[in-house]
Amino acid sequence: MPTYVISPYAKSGVLSTPYNMASVVRSVETILGLPPMNLFDAQATPMYDAFTGTPNNNAAFNALQPTYNILEQNPAPASAAARATGRYNTTIPDQIPQRLLDRALWKSVHGPHSKPPPPGPGAITGG
Repeated sequence: MPTYVISPYAKSGVLSTPYNMASVVRSVETILGLPPMNLFDAQATPMYDAFTGTPNNNAAFNALQPTYNILEQNPAPASAAARATGRYNTTIPDQIPQRLLDRALWKSVHGPHSKPPPPGPGAITGG
């Protein structure tokens, strides 16, 4: 998977070694001195060839300031679907019926007057 390694200890250039997300997690665990969380990252190959033992890039950089208010929150629910999903407790997983959540997500992306596609095979039809 394409990955950017940004660190004074990162090697320059492009590496051709194949890595996956478990390799990234394993590398972070190794750097922080943490044990693997599960079998997947325990068996993953750490990204050893992406790093050097001493810093080789100490160039300064200028961080860009955000062009939007990072503390801004979504406005109060305006659509019927948003109001319907707002009545459910979202602090507990899977409390919103799947059909209702699918419909609300579809309309939030495609517009309030769009028609969601029918449920796929294996979908629970109740709710």
